[in-house]
Amino acid sequence: MRTFMLLAQEWFNRFFSWLSLHDPTMKAAFIGAFVALVGFFIQDFLARKNERAKQIEVEQSKMKYLHFLITDSYKAIESFDSTATNVVRSFQENPFVLPGFGLYPAHSINAIANKINQEEYFLASVSQMKNYKLVEIFLIYNTMNEGYKRITEHFVSEAPKFIQAKDQYLNLIEELRSASNAYLQSTVGRQLDEREKIALSKIRELSVNLQNYHNASPPLQVWLYESNQIFVQPTFNIVREHGNQHHQELFNISVRATIQHSKVVDHMRNIVSAVDNNRKEMNSQIAYIRELTKPLNKYIYDLHIEKLEPNQN
Repeated sequence: MRTFMLLAQEWFNRFFSWLSLHDPTMKAAFIGAFVALVGFFIQDFLARKNERAKQIEVEQSKMKYLHFLITDSYKAIESFDSTATNVVRSFQENPFVLPGFGLYPAHSINAIANKINQEEYFLASVSQMKNYKLVEIFLIYNTMNEGYKRITEHFVSEAPKFIQAKDQYLNLIEELRSASNAYLQSTVGRQLDEREKIALSKIRELSVNLQNYHNASPPLQVWLYESNQIFVQPTFNIVREHGNQHHQELFNISVRATIQHSKVVDHMRNIVSAVDNNRKEMNSQIAYIRELTKPLNKYIYDLHIEKLEPNQN
């Protein structure tokens, strides 16, 4: 502004030197036109200056908001990492337990991917920081948002299927217990060969052990997990080695229960695998974003310091 005024003053002096050689009426007309022209240029200059100041303010606001969204997105990823880690740990301890999948709302990730005008924010970053990395950051957030949404929907859709498979297994082991008790009752007063006597003795022993197990009142999820090892497989092995035509129902049910047990475990394993793979991918993406946003962090820090300096003076 000062440079402009100095130039204007210099031209004004030259103009008046030139006017001193002409008629007074002409001088007045020229002076009026000159003052109007200078006034127009000054107003235009000030308007442009104010417009640029407002533009800078808008661009700074965009950078501040983007910085807030990115910082908040870290909380969503940290929440997902914690939840996914708990899902993996739960599976390792007992694959029949469906762990909770509560997450920090991913509003910030979705906002960066879908709500803000990415082109405007990119242009603001170029204007304010001369930084072109925002394009790459936006691409990562677009991918991350799709992954976050996809894995959440996957867990929600697969959970009922897992519960259904687990209920089917529960029905089978209850059916096997009933069949085992029915077989024990069927042997009363019936002539048994030596092979069946061995089977009867082992099934009776297994029944007693199973009753002692249930007397301890184990949680249902624990019983479901341990039932294959302490009941289904022992029954299968007994009738396979010592059984005859009277054990056919026990054999058939134990085979179906074994298959269903594997289905339940495999179903949960697939859920856990998808969640854990997504967790690793998101952690890798967020680590790269932290690196890419270092210039933005410095920019926000400098703005904060710049705001504090006038107050300190």
